[in-house]
Amino acid sequence: MTTQTLTYRCPHCHQNVEVELHPENEMLVCPNEACKKPFKVDVPTAEPVSELAAAPRPQRTAPPATATAKPLAEAEKEAPEVVLGTVTLSMFRRYPLRCALYFLLIGGTAVGGVLYMLWENTFGALVCLAVCAVVAVRFCIWWWRMRSTTLMITDRRCILQRGVFHKETLDVPLDDIQDIQISQNWLHRVLGVGDLILVSKRGDAHRILIMAVRSPQEVTQTLQAQQHAVKK
Repeated sequence: MTTQTLTYRCPHCHQNVEVELHPENEMLVCPNEACKKPFKVDVPTAEPVSELAAAPRPQRTAPPATATAKPLAEAEKEAPEVVLGTVTLSMFRRYPLRCALYFLLIGGTAVGGVLYMLWENTFGALVCLAVCAVVAVRFCIWWWRMRSTTLMITDRRCILQRGVFHKETLDVPLDDIQDIQISQNWLHRVLGVGDLILVSKRGDAHRILIMAVRSPQEVTQTLQAQQHAVKK
């Protein structure tokens, strides 16, 4: 079965393109490299005519097309996804007082353990060293968990990955982001960190909280600019 092709004119750049007619063709992408915008084609339909009107009419020849338009879904599959940036979390800027308390506990118990050993107090040294080890392990687990959380921004979506041993991935298309909010106090503004809240409109609207984001204003501007580009 041969595929019928017709010549259409792109409504954006006005270039003639050849279109293969399929029943599923709805949206096509202009093959012009300077355009690459989607447009919709209407497949011509035949109507019954009388015998007098059934005489063949001279056909008009369209100018030769330079390229063949492809369906929008196929063009999106071929176009590579561009990564605009990867956001890592800043634990020390987001929790400076808590981090300072951890360091004081680790350093204080370590020094106390050494002093108790010099004073030949074995029990006191063991208690101090045990507390130091527990606090250090908890701090390392916390740091590793924060380091394992990343937000990747592409020209199509946001990809949130978190988890140390079991990775969880949350994929949010840019079209589904209804609102972007920033939560900061005065200290966070000084340190250049904040919490980013993405309000998604997929299904029931829900909030996606990403804490300890560096330069949240710049991340918000990147997301909003890309959303505007996608809508165009």
